[in-house]
Amino acid sequence: MKNKIYLSSFSAILEEGIYDDSGLKNWDKDQIGPQDIKREQVLNKPYLNFGKLSLADKLAFSAASLSLTKSDYVNKENMGICLGISTGSFSTDCRYIETVISGFPSPSIFSATLPSSSITDVAIYFGIKGPNRVCANGLDSGITAFELAINLIEFGKTDSVLILIVNSIESVDKNIPLILPEIPKNNFAFSFILTSKKPHISPAFAIELKIKKTNKLMNNDNAELYFKEFINSVLLKKDANIKGVWKTFESEIILKKEE
Repeated sequence: MKNKIYLSSFSAILEEGIYDDSGLKNWDKDQIGPQDIKREQVLNKPYLNFGKLSLADKLAFSAASLSLTKSDYVNKENMGICLGISTGSFSTDCRYIETVISGFPSPSIFSATLPSSSITDVAIYFGIKGPNRVCANGLDSGITAFELAINLIEFGKTDSVLILIVNSIESVDKNIPLILPEIPKNNFAFSFILTSKKPHISPAFAIELKIKKTNKLMNNDNAELYFKEFINSVLLKKDANIKGVWKTFESEIILKKEE
C-alpha cells in the first residue's frame, strides 16, 4: 500500500448480539437474532421505512447506521460504499415470485430485487454520494468488498469507504436447493469504515490487506469467523494478522495499533 489506511469505526450484527466499539450488546428477551433487530437498537430517531425493508436491506442499514454514528470522520459528499452480499437478493426474489404467482406482482418488493438495493436506503438516508461497488458472488463476497474499498482509497477515488458485509436468508428459504451449500444459513452483517486520515481515537488501527492465490479447501464458516476475529482484535486493542481461505485465494488483514 502506498499510503496508510485506517479503521474509523465498525459494527456487527450476529447471532449472539450486536457489536460496536463498546463491546457486545445481547439481544432482548423477545428477540431470536439478527432477523428481529429493532430500529431503536441502531438508530436513535424514527425512520418510517425501517419496518418495510427486506431482511437483507434491514441488516445492511442497521450495520451502516451503527458505524456511521460512531465514526469521527465521515465525509459524506465523497464517501464510497462497498457491499459484499453472499446471497444477493435471493429471499426478496422469492417473495416477489410469490406475488407474481398470486397474480398481483408487488412493485414495492420488485424494487428490492437487486443486490444493490441494500445500499440504496443507506446512501439516501445518510446522504452518501461517493462511488459504490456491489459484490454478490457467494462466500467470498465480503472480503472482495473489503479489497474493493481499499482500492477506492488507494487509487484516490475517495478518502473514506463504508464496507457492508451481509449474509441474509429468510427462514422459509433456508432449505431451498438453489442456495450454494457453502453459504451459511444464519444471518449476519458487518460494517467497517475505512479512511485515509488517522481517526481521533486511541489507539487507532492502520489496516493492510494481502491477497494471494491458493488451492486450499474453503472453511464453510470462514466469512463470519474471519470478520469476527477482526472485531475482537480491535476490541482487545491488539495487533493482529487475520488469515482466511476462500474459493481460489487466501487473504490476510494486518492490524497495527498506533497510539
